[in-house]
Amino acid sequence: MDVSEGQHGTDDHRHGFFGREALDLGTLLLAAGAAHLVVLSLGHSDAGVRVLITVGLLLLAVSAVHRWRRHKAASAPRPPRGSGAVNASGSAGPPTGTGPYANGGLTGGDGASRGTGTSEDTALPGSAGLPGNAGSAGGGSFRSAPSTGEGAPASAGSPAGGEPVRAPSDDLLWSVRATVADVPGGLAALTARFAALGIDIRLMQVHPAGPDAVDEFFVSAPAHVGEGDLYTAVREAGGREAAVRRADVHELSDTTSRTLALVSALVTGATTLERSLLSLASARAVEHTAEPPAGTVREDLSGTVMTLPAPDGGVLTVRREVIPFTAVEFARCRALAHVASSLHARSHGPGPGRR
Repeated sequence: MDVSEGQHGTDDHRHGFFGREALDLGTLLLAAGAAHLVVLSLGHSDAGVRVLITVGLLLLAVSAVHRWRRHKAASAPRPPRGSGAVNASGSAGPPTGTGPYANGGLTGGDGASRGTGTSEDTALPGSAGLPGNAGSAGGGSFRSAPSTGEGAPASAGSPAGGEPVRAPSDDLLWSVRATVADVPGGLAALTARFAALGIDIRLMQVHPAGPDAVDEFFVSAPAHVGEGDLYTAVREAGGREAAVRRADVHELSDTTSRTLALVSALVTGATTLERSLLSLASARAVEHTAEPPAGTVREDLSGTVMTLPAPDGGVLTVRREVIPFTAVEFARCRALAHVASSLHARSHGPGPGRR
């Protein structure tokens, strides 16, 4: 019984409809009458009996062949659809972000809530966790080199009969951050735009911001897709306050693992707080001063600048270009600064600013 048949049958029984029972009974009586007529016409002669047996065997054979062919067709592998996008595992499938990984927690486009209190990091297939770049413990200014995105991993494969696998050097790694309405289906349009450009979403982070959400995508895009194309995709999908920059392969590790690795490095003395903040916040510079900049306090967040207490009692000013820090990023960095201050107090005693 197919779906429509089952639905009709359910409705008929629910409303006490007698028409279906009458139809079944009429069909049964018609079949019985036809069979009786055939038997009376052919059953009284030897030739008639042979005809009945032959027709019966023929019908059984036709039915068996038909069932065998249906079973064979159902078990045969289906060719990939030509319009399907290549997901991160290299198989043909729905566009990344619109299938089982879509919309804020990546829920398949049904728009499930992406959370209201914490950020979410969702590593998609193919974005294996990479160690965070905690930086060396040597001297020098605390500035990160501009990321070039070179060596960004490409898609792991391609569908059968599809485009050949691109070499890693053909793809560029980008960070695309935009404000998207936190409603069901809010991400579907944006992920569809990415899929149309041949973009592979490697990692997604969600920063709750009241009724909206700041979504950051780390995407691997073909070399012909430029910064302007990404801005256009966000704008046409209804995103606001877009910020696009080249990303570094180390940023593909999930934030929780990267933060724990940085804490471990601080405990063992393998890195400093300044270098850890550069890595965790994707910042461009961390400046150590005795007092916070004018108009700020020791712990403050203002756009692309945030201030944090230094372990020795001074102030660390963290800066980056274009992309403002979110409240979630500020909370992470502040927690890391507090860990460093606790470690410093244990080994050296509390700093002058913390007595």
